[in-house]
Amino acid sequence: MPVPETIAIQKPLLNLYSDDQPHSYVTQDLIELLAKDFDLDLKEMSSKEKTAFKGRVNTARRNLISYRMIKLCPDSDYEHKITDKGLKALEGDPQFIDQKLSISLDSIDNREPDDLLSVFLDNNDVNDSASQEENLAENLADDIADNEEPEIIEPDNEIIEQENLKEPEQIEQPQSDSQEPENIEQPQIDSQAPETIEQPQIDSQ
Repeated sequence: MPVPETIAIQKPLLNLYSDDQPHSYVTQDLIELLAKDFDLDLKEMSSKEKTAFKGRVNTARRNLISYRMIKLCPDSDYEHKITDKGLKALEGDPQFIDQKLSISLDSIDNREPDDLLSVFLDNNDVNDSASQEENLAENLADDIADNEEPEIIEPDNEIIEQENLKEPEQIEQPQSDSQEPENIEQPQIDSQAPETIEQPQIDSQ
């Protein structure tokens, strides 16, 4: 038979307190009693199945405490008994004991304090309850995230100094045509002296 789900465990677990008497059940007691209700042979269960069953039993009784269907006895640190709300829940013989049923019965709840949740688990159960550890880890992570100051990133002065020491890139100027303009050939002027025109000789005789 497969390991029963948490919601299926909650009703037979509450029935263990239905005599309205104080009980000092530890986890192993509950495992053995509930295994009989579900016809489970603990000797034939694998280690993985035993761990799963134990975790679901712990979760089921924590749920019954949060529903205020079982409570810590005033004169004891470890004995618990069923509440009026728990007795009322069993009177209707519901298929399951769950949060929906708890809400519908809140009108008769005496609002017992919630300080019994931490003391209900014996010391051997604390380390074995994986779901409790996960919840604590998630809450711690949320608290750290809420209180964490934003990280201020300071500029790296060394990198800035190195950037300032870099020579600016030279912008390549377009090359102008450095060829000298072609010499325009000037018309040559004849520098020879004009021919001497001989004057006619006058006879002085």
